[in-house]
Amino acid sequence: MNHLLEPELAALSQTQLNPAAGGAFLDANERPWDMPKELKKVLAREIIKLPFQKYPHLAADHLEKEIARFWGVGDAQILLGNGSDELIQILLMALGRRKKVVLATPTFSMYRHTASLLGMEVSEVPLKEDFSLDVNQLKKEASEESVVILCQPNNPTGNYFNEGDVKSVLENSAGHVIIDEAYGEFTGQNHTSWLAEYPHLVLMRTFSKAMGLAGLRIGYALMDPVLLETVKKAKQPFNVNSVSLTAARLALLFPDYWQKTISKTNRERDRLFAFLKSYPELEVFPSVTNFILFSVRHQKAKNLWTEMKKAKVHIRDVSDGHGLAHCLRVSVGTREENDLFLEVLARVLRKKSCYEGWPT
Repeated sequence: MNHLLEPELAALSQTQLNPAAGGAFLDANERPWDMPKELKKVLAREIIKLPFQKYPHLAADHLEKEIARFWGVGDAQILLGNGSDELIQILLMALGRRKKVVLATPTFSMYRHTASLLGMEVSEVPLKEDFSLDVNQLKKEASEESVVILCQPNNPTGNYFNEGDVKSVLENSAGHVIIDEAYGEFTGQNHTSWLAEYPHLVLMRTFSKAMGLAGLRIGYALMDPVLLETVKKAKQPFNVNSVSLTAARLALLFPDYWQKTISKTNRERDRLFAFLKSYPELEVFPSVTNFILFSVRHQKAKNLWTEMKKAKVHIRDVSDGHGLAHCLRVSVGTREENDLFLEVLARVLRKKSCYEGWPT
């Protein structure tokens, strides 16, 4: 029956979700701390007021106004989505039809996945050896009408691209440029001031990472109001539910809480980084996000990943990604989860005999 499928769909691999139960899940870049019970009680009171029989347009209006106030932009510059994945789909449907998508790789896999699903041409420009942008090649690829997507900071490398390089690509792009700021809260940086100057710029943000609402699936994009009017035509009319919209609005009303969790995450990240750097078997890459990329020397990342999984410590194997041979990615968890990760890692690294090419 595969001959009946679209060739682009048949060629794609299914997104793999981790079905395992128990252990430390440090593979999805989630915030390790749930919303505190006090805030959940406030949310519960707000949910009771929601008219479940009504479509969620009023809740969406309220969140758009709160996002606009938070970022100092207009209400008519905000596109809400059922997570960043849906936003990517909406934006590429609206901006990328019959065009190519230009990616600086390695990067978030859903850009290529969605573009391929839509039958779009994908042009990949590899990052330099230090994970910086190849600006000249990106500008060359973007000189014709296309959609350029940059993840800033980048996933899975964890680094922050030079702002001058990003701006150079933006200024030399004939088509639209999407900057995905999913991990921007961990840096304190943003590009909202560029929106007025560059009407072909789109910024994406999510409530899933620093704000810890991954289970409610909500993200948003900021853009020029005229552009938004066109993009909205590719969006389903009621794509985000009232509960998620209400929870996101509540999260914005308590910035002190999630700023504290960001500081805690960054401290734990730096502690993990220092421990990982102490192992001669590993090469660890600096990160400004809530995850760390590291390379396992002697080419056996998959073996280490398998051994960690057996001990119910789940990290992400990214070694099949472009330029990521022998690489794994670990999310920053609670202190207890991070300690467990380090404990199991030390135990596995001592079992060098199970790694082909390692001295015994």
